[in-house]
Amino acid sequence: MYSRMRQIGVATLVVAIGMLGMARANTDEDLNRVTNGGFETGFLSLSLPVVSHFPLVVNGWGSRGAAPEVIADSEVAFEGEHALRLTSRPRATAHLLQDLPLTMTSYRLELAFLVESGEQEVRLLAEWDRQEPRDGRSALVLLLTADGIEITTAAGRWDLVQSIELGRWHQLEIVADARTGTHTVSLNGRTAMSLPGIPDAPPKTLVLGESGVGSASRYLYDGIRLTQLAEAELAALRVDVMTSFAGPEFGRLSARLDAAAATLARGTPMLARSELNAARRLLVTTRRDGQAEDADLDARDQMLRALDALIELLQH
Repeated sequence: MYSRMRQIGVATLVVAIGMLGMARANTDEDLNRVTNGGFETGFLSLSLPVVSHFPLVVNGWGSRGAAPEVIADSEVAFEGEHALRLTSRPRATAHLLQDLPLTMTSYRLELAFLVESGEQEVRLLAEWDRQEPRDGRSALVLLLTADGIEITTAAGRWDLVQSIELGRWHQLEIVADARTGTHTVSLNGRTAMSLPGIPDAPPKTLVLGESGVGSASRYLYDGIRLTQLAEAELAALRVDVMTSFAGPEFGRLSARLDAAAATLARGTPMLARSELNAARRLLVTTRRDGQAEDADLDARDQMLRALDALIELLQH
């Protein structure tokens, strides 16, 4: 009797530890590859001279040209306590950039922007010589204007024609998915268009601002997030496992998914795919052997489909 109770206690402890680990591993900020994307530290890391090469800027923002202003006012910010105002003058550079540890070409970019005047760019660079960002090889370019957004991918250039109200925050989301070969563009929570042109190399640098070729501009930015799509889908899958399974089966599945998440974080998708295939075999085995309750079959089938989609994503 004591041995049986001890086994139950150990299993319960393993499940509890696993659930705690999964809860810690699934926050937005854990997945966000942009450091201080909400500017909540209240300062920028590095001020760069216009005349020299861009150095590598990691774990924070570097500014070049006109000095950005971090605004500490929750009434002005899109979220939190801070936002950033980036102002450019005619024929004067104003850049804000950060180098990013991405290893895959499928990603989700989210940002909030507020137009006060002029036009500014948001650019994801795959390769460049660390001089002029406009001369690099871009994975994605967004030209923000009061009349809409011009979007450039590897396949061409498109216009999202929509009046952008001045002085109001707008939320933009771009999802690049190698399984479909498309970018899905959403503005203020509504899907606006789907565009071809997935980059052939992971984005390495995020650049905001103006290269000094246009007129004066002034924009506010906040809530900038860039997540690898595979990591986001795996995080959602881990939550599903946490809410749908219990006991030893939860421990076995969560161990595989935890290992997959760890290998993705280290930039080794092939090893992650191996762990996901092992998790899939566990699900298939319990379903085939009749170990699952009938009420759980739909949830298991849905999880199998999610696993298959994630494994396919990691094959690109």
